[in-house]
Amino acid sequence: MPWKTESVMEQRLSFVIAARNQEANLSELSRRYGVSRQTGHKWLKRYHTAGSIEGLKERSRRPQHSPRRTNAKAEQQVLAIRDEKGWGADKIQYVVAKAGLELPAITIHRILKRNGRIKRRAGDGWRRDDLPATAAMNWPRWISKVTTTWRAVGSVTRSL
Repeated sequence: MPWKTESVMEQRLSFVIAARNQEANLSELSRRYGVSRQTGHKWLKRYHTAGSIEGLKERSRRPQHSPRRTNAKAEQQVLAIRDEKGWGADKIQYVVAKAGLELPAITIHRILKRNGRIKRRAGDGWRRDDLPATAAMNWPRWISKVTTTWRAVGSVTRSL
């Protein structure tokens, strides 16, 4: 059986055309196109609402609002304390709690990081992204060399 070479947009458009021409009922069309009836109804509704194929385009899945996001005033207060004193999240949490603003330390840390007030230091360990390109490309081979070296030295008895 050959691979499907039809794009998602083409599939949606052919579904809508088939539904408008009443080639089959919606359940049969949904089965034929491999989508649920709810998805078929959604495509038809979007097509009719937009009045063109623009309604069938892929939409962003990003949330339109974040109701639990820390408000801008609180963020500015945290950033002002950081800029003035240079403190970390734990101290800032204590200070803002005394002022009547309850924020977890991790939230304060994320605010600082999001606004560029926290950067990784050189001695904070390593991540796979920090490895040389050859080591990152050959990850399993590279890690086996390390375990072999460690075993030869005798400081570690089991592999990573």
